[in-house]
Amino acid sequence: MSSLRTADVRAVLDLVGEVHHADDLDEFREALVGALPGLVPADYSAYNEVPLDGSPGLTLVRPDLPEAAHEAWERHGTQNPILRYYERTRDGRAYRFSDVTTRQQLVALDLYKSLYEPMGIAHQVAVALPAPPQLVIGVVLSRGGTDFRERDRAVLNLARPHMIQAYRNAELRERTRTVLAGLARHLDDVGESVAVVDRFGEVVFASAAAREALAAAAGAELRERARVPEVLARWLAGEDSAQLPLLLGDATRPLAVRRLPARRDEPDVLLFEPGTRGISAALLEGLGLTPREAQVMQGVVRGLPTPEIAAQLDISPRTVHKHVERIFGKLGVHDRVGAVATAWAAVGTSARAPRAVHARR
Repeated sequence: MSSLRTADVRAVLDLVGEVHHADDLDEFREALVGALPGLVPADYSAYNEVPLDGSPGLTLVRPDLPEAAHEAWERHGTQNPILRYYERTRDGRAYRFSDVTTRQQLVALDLYKSLYEPMGIAHQVAVALPAPPQLVIGVVLSRGGTDFRERDRAVLNLARPHMIQAYRNAELRERTRTVLAGLARHLDDVGESVAVVDRFGEVVFASAAAREALAAAAGAELRERARVPEVLARWLAGEDSAQLPLLLGDATRPLAVRRLPARRDEPDVLLFEPGTRGISAALLEGLGLTPREAQVMQGVVRGLPTPEIAAQLDISPRTVHKHVERIFGKLGVHDRVGAVATAWAAVGTSARAPRAVHARR
């Protein structure tokens, strides 16, 4: 971060601004691929979803490629050296061809001969977005001429946590739109717990399950156009509510409340989901953390202080601190709030909402 210029940071912010408000995944992909060359100069920018089981994937490239290039990618795409490196390590940070293979090995690939060489591509840099184990989501820049610089890797690593969050925001908006359409048709039959809160803090829509959750939080039956319970109002007013969930209920029946990111003039959409007290170690290891780092991160997710994490793992606080610093580096963040938000966004709703902010009555 210290080696980046103000202009580099501004370029990252410009990319974040382009992708952050995407209404669905298609819009996110288009916005991201269109914005990437403004961050890192390249001949081609691409978004790839590559199933490792050989089933058809998804590829979006700008500028468009000829059909023969797409066919070559379908046949030989899994030979990509950066993709193979990610399969082995699950390290989604920015890597170049030159970081993971030799020139001799690269030009010997069928993928190079049938796709990269005809397109004039000699160099590539890519980051990965977290995905299920049998899927790789790659954000890729390719060009001829000179290799990508360390500056290019640095800005991509700085932008990566924001790409992850924007992806999950778009995914959740897409999911919420589907849920609300179902609610409009079936309401209580859908079974999702969703509430809409206007800028004055009034509940303007709530499914039956959400009304039950709101009433439990308020300790009283929810009236029409009632204001949200105080515990929710305080959370919504806080700076972290866009990133971190609120955990209600008790240890036997935790309930996580997530605030769906919205534009300034839009009402807040709240999703109520059965919560857990943390994220599994397996999911955290899927982000590129070692088993020990995953154990430490579980403590961070639960909001435990360093001495308590150290005591639970029978290691020294200094060792915990070193693990946390390495975790920050791998996730591309600078503090615990960023680490928790990135981990939660990365694993998505499959882990349900981990502890982030506890309700205080």
